Amino acid sequence: MSANRKTSWLICYDIADPQRLQRVHRVVRRFASPFQYSVFRKSSTRREIVDLLAKLEALIDPRRDDVRAYPLRPVDYHLECGDRILPDGVQLMDA
Repeated sequence: MSANRKTSWLICYDIADPQRLQRVHRVVRRFASPFQYSVFRKSSTRREIVDLLAKLEALIDPRRDDVRAYPLRPVDYHLECGDRILPDGVQLMDA
């Protein structure tokens, strides 16, 4: 994967402490679009993801917290079930 090529990423976290959770959420929310409370998506370069994870590493307790970023393959469709976070007809688009 090229360091300068943009790829869709799934960013998720599980943070044990409420104060650390708020800090992590604020940082990730400024960077990516939420799918769920602790699951986000962003089209970014690998360098941008590495930089984000470095910022988050300074905020978490690595013995108790977990932050992950997964590159996503392009797909023509997606499936959903449960409560929607966006109104009908509104879709998230990459910039």
